[in-house]
Amino acid sequence: MLDKNGVVLRDPENGKIKYVNMFEFSDRATREAFSDAVIDAVLRALLHRGERQMDFIRRPVERELERREKRVGRKRWNDR
Repeated sequence: MLDKNGVVLRDPENGKIKYVNMFEFSDRATREAFSDAVIDAVLRALLHRGERQMDFIRRPVERELERREKRVGRKRWNDR
């Protein structure tokens, strides 16, 4: 969120940047499944860019995707 001068708004209690909720979900499981799907999509996009300068991130991204695929008890967004 920005003020009228374009300065980032912060929570007066903790100083954290304020954000606007763009989506609302009926329950936590749906919210987490959506979040997982977005993160997976971003990681896969990074992985498959094919640019040489992205090689430094390839292995950490592959490991994170493997970790996510092994996680038990969470439905994927497209399985709902």
